[in-house]
Amino acid sequence: MKALKRLALSATILLATASPQVKAEISLTILETASWEGSTYYLLDKSSWFGAQSASVELGGNLVTISNPNEQAFIDNLWGAFGSSMYATTYLWNGLTDASNEGQFEWVSGEEFLYDNFHVNEPNGSTSENEVYMWYRAPEAAGTWNDFDGSRGYNYYDGVYGVVEVVDNPLGLSSLSNIANVPSPHLGAICALALLAFGANIRNKKALK
Repeated sequence: MKALKRLALSATILLATASPQVKAEISLTILETASWEGSTYYLLDKSSWFGAQSASVELGGNLVTISNPNEQAFIDNLWGAFGSSMYATTYLWNGLTDASNEGQFEWVSGEEFLYDNFHVNEPNGSTSENEVYMWYRAPEAAGTWNDFDGSRGYNYYDGVYGVVEVVDNPLGLSSLSNIANVPSPHLGAICALALLAFGANIRNKKALK
C-alpha cells in the first residue's frame, strides 16, 4: 500500500464546458489532494454533482469510483466528517449514477459496479434522484450512500463536496523505463507496431499534399 500523501492546494479548475446544470459554477477550488493505491484523489469545493464531474474530467479523471470497503474506509477516514483532514465534511459526491437507466446504477468512470454501500432504505429517490453522495451525519452511518438530485449540492446544508479520482498509471507501468524489462520478443513486436504507425502517418501526410 502506498503511503498516504496529502497536500493542501489553493488551485482553481476552470470548467471548459458549461452545461445547464453547471452554468452558474464558473470554477471549483481543489481543497486537498491525497494518494492511495495507485490513484490521486482531489477534494473539490462544494458544487452540484455535474459541476464536480466536469471538474473531474478537466483533472483527467472522474468522480471517485468506490471499488471495495478499503477504498471506502480511505475516503471516510480522511474527508468524512469524522476524518483526519482539516477539510473533513458531511456530504461527499461519488461517481455513481442511474441517469441512463432508472434503478441500474453505474460508475461514471465506466468501471464495473461490484460494490455498494447504500444506507438502509436507499436508494429511494426514483427518477428525481439519479446521483449519489456519501454522508456522515451520524457515526453509525458514516460513509453510507444516498441517492440525490445531482443538480443540487451547493446550498444543501453545508454543501456537497466532490471527491475526484485520477488513476496515476492506467496501463500499470511505473515509468517508461519499464520498457527495458520487456522481453526481447515482445519488445520487437512493440517496435514493429511503432514503425507501422509511423509509416502510416507518413503516407497520410503525402496523400494530403
